Amino acid sequence: MKPQNFEESLIWYVIIGTYGIYALGLVFSVYSALAWVLGGYLVFKILLQTKKTPPSQKIRIPWVTWLWGICSLISLVATYAGITDFDLGMRALLRAILGWLTSTAIIPLFLLSGCLNIRPK
Repeated sequence: MKPQNFEESLIWYVIIGTYGIYALGLVFSVYSALAWVLGGYLVFKILLQTKKTPPSQKIRIPWVTWLWGICSLISLVATYAGITDFDLGMRALLRAILGWLTSTAIIPLFLLSGCLNIRPK
């Protein structure tokens, strides 16, 4: 079985390199980057949609995915409010935002990846 499009090939090569990624200790960074690349590609595909796009190829985002995304953003706002309220400084704020980007934000991004044309096989 060979990948048929960009999103399938990206996931295919990450799956093939799983043991190498694990051995090098790059699990969090590679899978976070994968989520963000797939999320960016989804936004790109949504922006390219027109009224002439066939209904079978249109991207529809379920309400549960929207809910996960909104809750993720609420956690980012709460983190920002907590850090600024306790005056922990810019370093703590940057660390918290980077932590959010690599942990909390990837859940809705992987849910969004399910809207792409990826075969389950």
